[in-house]
Formats: sequence, structure tokens, C-alpha cells
Amino acid sequence: MGGAAAPLIGPAELERIVNPLREGDRVAVLNNVKSPDLIGFTRARELTGWLRRGAAEEGFSPEAAAGGNVPTTAAGGALPATMAGENLAATDNALAFILGDAGYEKIVMAGSPVLAFDLDTPADFLILERQSGAGPRTRTALAALDWDRGR
Repeated sequence: MGGAAAPLIGPAELERIVNPLREGDRVAVLNNVKSPDLIGFTRARELTGWLRRGAAEEGFSPEAAAGGNVPTTAAGGALPATMAGENLAATDNALAFILGDAGYEKIVMAGSPVLAFDLDTPADFLILERQSGAGPRTRTALAALDWDRGR
């Protein structure tokens, strides 16, 4: 889950993410297939092993990535240039594509304002401040911002 993703998410939406993971085997649940802010997936250890094996088979090294030589996995998907050591998917966007390459069933959650809303701009914070679903800690943090709300 991205740090500024879904500030209004509640228990019902979290259940919508978790339930398919409980029921599935190689499953990934995403709120957006190309630019996800929320990703849940099963078999994390297996995915890590798959990435490492694919990287080793293709001769991936951080040095090669730094030189711009980005090899592909056996399935044909590009490994992220920033992938090294424990940092196997540097962005949530890369992780969504990696899960597909690894054979995971992707379940894209039905769109909802709660899942789509994230905090990217100052205007988003001002919109959040006016939402009834914002919790008390969120309201306290927003109230502490020294912003001119009169404009």
C-alpha cells in the first residue's frame, strides 16, 4: 500500500482485498492494473525466489543495471533496472507487471472513490479535510497545517 494511498479506506474495503487472497493460490489483488496504490498478493517467498532465479538465469547484476543493460525474465518481462538485493521491485507499478509475468492471477478491484482517492497534491489534503470518513488523527494532522484555507 502506497504511503498516501486510500486515506479513507475502512474495514469493508480491506476485506475486499484480503478475501480473494485467503481463497486463492497465486493471486494478486490490485486497485489499478497499470498504476496500483494497493497490491496484495500470495506466496511472497515464492515470488522472491522466482525473481532471484530469473535474475541469475539472465545474468542480472546491479552493475549491469547501472550501465543501462536491463535483462528480461524467462517469461519475457523486463526486470526493473533498480532491482537489486532485497529491493526486488522498486515501485508498485513494476510489482504489478512482475506479478503478471510470474503467472499470478490479477484481480482488479472494482473502482470506488475510497480506493481511487490518494494524496498527491495539496488540493487532495484539502479535499480530505472535508470528508466525514477522515479519522480523528487525520483531522488533527490536517488542522495543524498552516495553510490559508480562505482561497
